[in-house]
Amino acid sequence: MNTPSISEREEQEVLRAVGVLRSENLVLIPTETFYGIAADPCSEGAVGKLSGIKSRDLGAGIPLIVGSSAVATTLSDPGPPEILELRSLLERAFWPGPLTLVVSASGAKQIAAAVFGPNQTLAIRVSSHPIANRLAAASGGAITATSANPHGEPPPTTYADARAYFPEMEGIDALCGGATKPSTLVLVTELPFRILREGAITKAQLEAVVGREQVE
Repeated sequence: MNTPSISEREEQEVLRAVGVLRSENLVLIPTETFYGIAADPCSEGAVGKLSGIKSRDLGAGIPLIVGSSAVATTLSDPGPPEILELRSLLERAFWPGPLTLVVSASGAKQIAAAVFGPNQTLAIRVSSHPIANRLAAASGGAITATSANPHGEPPPTTYADARAYFPEMEGIDALCGGATKPSTLVLVTELPFRILREGAITKAQLEAVVGREQVE
């Protein structure tokens, strides 16, 4: 897996953002899809703020960006070998990139309760955007990655658009990846894997990696 690199100026912006996150505050960040809102997923206070500004109940869970596949493995529960093997194929093919895997994570006790989806699952991806990737790595391995828009509004693709929604929030001004679709969301807790949302990565692309019979 190739780790995206950043400039010295971007590194300073990331370190500033790390300080904001450690204070249980939120940061607008560019990703390979849309602008997102980063929070410390281990902080109940920060996650509570995120739920409040999104103006909705986040009962379905909050997606995460992690700094590496190793972090994803740490957060995930052990599973049947056949599932782990196919999941690993997807990770190698599409990470870093806009593929979010929904994994069983009942053992991830450090993560705030509101981040979990149904049945103690977490939605995880390794971002191909160098700033999002570096911020996750520098913040203990994971950050939230929900899109930076109020519920019902279109997700922003520029810093200006994100600030228009949340003018008081700290942020990092940089280009997003230029995607016109969100990340693809795939439930990988059992076979066949189930596409919960088809986005930047298509069903055909997933099938090409794990086989048509393993994706629905």
